[in-house]
Amino acid sequence: MGIKTVKNSKAKKKRNLIKLIIPIYFIILIALIIIVYAYPKMSGVLSKTMIVEYGNLQIANELECYIVKDETVYFAGESGNVKYNYSEGDMARSGASVLLIEPSADKDNNNYDKYNKKVRSFLGGNSLLSPSAGLDEAITELQSLYENSSEETEKSILNFQIQKLSGLGESKENGQGQEKDGEDNTSVDQVGVSGTYSIDKSSIISYCLDGYESEFSPYTMQFLDKNKVSAIDTDNTDVSSGTATKGEPVFKSVDARVWYAVAWIKDSELGKYEKDKAISMKLPGGSVSGSIQNVIDNGKDIMIIMAFNSYYQDLASLRKITTEIVTSDYRGLIIDNSFIASKDGVPGVYVVNVTGEAEFTPIKVKTTDGKFSLVESGYYTETIDGELKQIKTVQVYDEIRKID
Repeated sequence: MGIKTVKNSKAKKKRNLIKLIIPIYFIILIALIIIVYAYPKMSGVLSKTMIVEYGNLQIANELECYIVKDETVYFAGESGNVKYNYSEGDMARSGASVLLIEPSADKDNNNYDKYNKKVRSFLGGNSLLSPSAGLDEAITELQSLYENSSEETEKSILNFQIQKLSGLGESKENGQGQEKDGEDNTSVDQVGVSGTYSIDKSSIISYCLDGYESEFSPYTMQFLDKNKVSAIDTDNTDVSSGTATKGEPVFKSVDARVWYAVAWIKDSELGKYEKDKAISMKLPGGSVSGSIQNVIDNGKDIMIIMAFNSYYQDLASLRKITTEIVTSDYRGLIIDNSFIASKDGVPGVYVVNVTGEAEFTPIKVKTTDGKFSLVESGYYTETIDGELKQIKTVQVYDEIRKID
């Protein structure tokens, strides 16, 4: 009897011990998981550290851009029903016949009132251009192009632009800078080609016209006036109605080989837009690459002219867009600017060593967007006391700490 009691007591103690060990085991296991997985993350947050890694850094500015294209507007030489050989945005080869008009009685077409009003305003003497330095040289250059041209369409357009610039020169001499009322009875087909529906060079075909095709010309874009341009209404008129009235626009061709964007920048941004510098423009359908063709400072506004040779699907209908212009796109070691400190006037970061201590390490910033900086990796050279010295700096995967 006594022996059985002792055995039961020992078994009970063993069971109680097991019950105690199991919770302790799980507590220790949970603690180890926290130490292994959670603590490094929490300690990183508390100590404000980051790992230096490779990345891309873009320097971009948001600008209001006006698209300039080599556009030719074609007008109906007779009234009739229109048969189209190309759809909006199609590419057509040189010599292609874009449409055919089957003559019939005059069509009562009132769809182009807005377009006609804009064009007649420019024919009446109004303009989006203003005279400035280089006007005489531009006229001389256009006259030379006119004399050397063998294409009637090109000569017609060049002659129109010559007359327009000559008019600017006359208004400057006479001190006439005021806008005219635009009531002019001249036929609008004087701004393009009438009675011909075959294009003389490979182009994008478009039936969307805004009335500014002759004003936003590559030949005269350097004279665009910022204040006048900012007030324009860029609504398009769809001229693909299936019928045509003599003298009304029926389509336009757009040379897609090269096109331009004009924008105005602040004095503080001038350093980002050097002539011939490579840039890219972000558009709804994707980014296009180009370069700065010209920077014009007329003492009042700073104009930049960007040139592009990339095909863009919606180019024909694009006139005005607010978008980002990327002036620099680098790849390298990226550091959050809030981690950058200085010591004795030298910029640097605090790199965590194997013992967990943070040591100041100098850096050389290549470029910054104000929030992040791209820095040299491994080593960089610096002239100190007249000697070129190699200085050790951060490397990829270094852990750096923010020191408040």
